[in-house]
Amino acid sequence: LQALKKQLPRPVRLCVAMDSWYFVKSLYVEIEKLEFDWVTKAKKNTLLYRKVRIRGKERFIEILPEALFKEAKPLFAFWRKKKSVCMAFKDIYIKIDEIHNGQGYLKEPILKPVSAVVTANLQEDLEQGHIKGTFALLLSNNTGFTAVEVVQNYKRRWSIEVFFRNAKQELGLNDCHSTNENHIHAHLSILFTA
Repeated sequence: LQALKKQLPRPVRLCVAMDSWYFVKSLYVEIEKLEFDWVTKAKKNTLLYRKVRIRGKERFIEILPEALFKEAKPLFAFWRKKKSVCMAFKDIYIKIDEIHNGQGYLKEPILKPVSAVVTANLQEDLEQGHIKGTFALLLSNNTGFTAVEVVQNYKRRWSIEVFFRNAKQELGLNDCHSTNENHIHAHLSILFTA
């Protein structure tokens, strides 16, 4: 990502779409430093925070994706008739522990706002054999994205996954046994041309 950032003209802002297993807080901090947007699917145990007003004071309460699924579920039956299958939630935050020059974590973690979108029946879930009506919570650091933009950015990741699966199975992506970097680049160039 750092090498890619050096090659880009200044006003371009990219979106990193990643699998939930890659979403760790240290990667989040690095992506933020590079000024890239990101989108990922939240794990079931991803701890989020919701800003609420209690007796006139703003507070943050812990919330899991399951609670957002329950809120979205009654509305999804109506929405499916209109071909829309996503719902955005406002005032959702994620806790980030920023690392400071090898001196450990801050004592008080920082809560960063995220776009949280519940969606149903993602292509990847259906292809992996999950039943229809499966919900997913997508998160993005760009709070300016609409719910549809978050889902579209995340869906782009699936076409890359399918491409690599096909490249491994059909085109021999795993069949290069050379340790020479030039040979590996030549193998990948021929493979991707094919």
